[in-house]
Amino acid sequence: MFPKVRKHRHLERANRYFDSGRRDKAAIENWNVLRIEPLYPRAIRCLGMMYQGRRKLGWASPFLVKWTELEAAI
Repeated sequence: MFPKVRKHRHLERANRYFDSGRRDKAAIENWNVLRIEPLYPRAIRCLGMMYQGRRKLGWASPFLVKWTELEAAI
């Protein structure tokens, strides 16, 4: 399967899981996206926000910093 198709499927699943409150599964799907495209801003931001929401700031901070760096570069 093509990487773009796999990435899109993982993103769709991540959104569905997130919307239904299944944050752990959403995180796994976002990690899968990053395995395909390591600097994908949307997955990086989602992971940062999820970890921040869980008050895991040590985990959230690197994701949110990287996301702001990627957004500033656009």
